[in-house]
Amino acid sequence: MKLVRRIGISFVNKLPSSLKWSLHDLSFFKRRLRIDFAKTRNYLLSKKATILVIGANDGLSFDDLFQSIDPTQVSGAVVEPSSKYFAILQSNLKAFQNLKFVKAAIYKESKMLKLYQLNELGLKKIPAWGQGLGSFSKDHILKFDGIEKDDIEFEYVDGIPFQTIIEKYSLNTLDYLQIDTEGFDAEIIKMIDFGHVSLRMIKFEIKNLEKHEMDSTKRLLRNNNYHLVKMNGDMVAYSKSINPFFN
Repeated sequence: MKLVRRIGISFVNKLPSSLKWSLHDLSFFKRRLRIDFAKTRNYLLSKKATILVIGANDGLSFDDLFQSIDPTQVSGAVVEPSSKYFAILQSNLKAFQNLKFVKAAIYKESKMLKLYQLNELGLKKIPAWGQGLGSFSKDHILKFDGIEKDDIEFEYVDGIPFQTIIEKYSLNTLDYLQIDTEGFDAEIIKMIDFGHVSLRMIKFEIKNLEKHEMDSTKRLLRNNNYHLVKMNGDMVAYSKSINPFFN
């Protein structure tokens, strides 16, 4: 049975993208065709592509994006507000010469913001993923077990609207948008003007979203013709203009 399934999937993956989506939308196939995130993303970014990563941290830790793509094939921007991780980000991604490095946070308006993150003492109290904790809310950082007020530091960072990034770096057509902002992801997606920005694939973190935020975000994306797939603590939105691969 597994062999028959593999043969069937292999056949479907060779079909034109429009036919793939037509099959996938049928209830019989919807339960059987699972989109292969890595294969679909890597195919999308295998030729000249434009990306935007918001909350890039150091570019490599806990994320295989930049290890999976050819530095010569992508342009776009990476956004990271934290001073201590921004310098590491630039060093880690120095091969990506067509990327713009933006030290800022995406916010609803242009203003200075307090970014809270763990200091060296706090980083010793939790696993390595703690370096990715950066938030406009101190209370969000305090939610993690063992973290106290003395474990948290802050810095002032530039807050800039999503549309400012789009206009400044001419990113009106994006092949891939990735957002990881410790609970602010839904707010960023609400800033997107889908009538003027073409986004082929969006990955964002959902584990820190409230139910009402998740519901409204899903509704917004579906209304703009995206197919949504939950993937562990993330959600992936696929535009039906792309060529999906199944597993």
